[in-house]
Amino acid sequence: LKGLRDRALLMAAVCGGFRRSELASLTIRDVQEAEHGLRLFLARSKGDQEGAGAYVEIVRAAKPEEGCPVEAILAWMRAYDHPLEAPLFPAFTGRPYRITGQPLSGYGIGQIVKWAAEQAGLDPAEFSGHSGRVGCATYLLEKGVPINAVAAHLRHKSINTTLKYDRTATARALGGVF
Repeated sequence: LKGLRDRALLMAAVCGGFRRSELASLTIRDVQEAEHGLRLFLARSKGDQEGAGAYVEIVRAAKPEEGCPVEAILAWMRAYDHPLEAPLFPAFTGRPYRITGQPLSGYGIGQIVKWAAEQAGLDPAEFSGHSGRVGCATYLLEKGVPINAVAAHLRHKSINTTLKYDRTATARALGGVF
């Protein structure tokens, strides 16, 4: 169960561009099936202090054999016996692991990101709970998604904020110049 949860969490973090606090706040009730995959409802976030709420689209993978975030989230939800009010990404405790019914903390999410980076042979010190959001912006911009669409997906009020997340913009701009 923990592996299914972690896979769904990591894929949601990157494909949805979520903040740690947003991932921790999601409940089962916030997940809706949609035409292109899933819609996850955020009741409140850092950029929405008045609590108007926002939907975040998680779309099906173009190459599902490489991993599909929608299928990862649905597989987790099928395996997780839960009421609608339960956190989408609950904490586990003990060994063998047991679901606590409490949401993962921001720290816990960061630890999962660092563990996954280490498993991939990367330096975990270079990753944090915010890495999914940064990775989402960078990936979408590298794929040529218009910056206004990336800003809307990340729920940024300013395109300048989105540009700060793009870690390879300068390299792309200079590509082939030298």
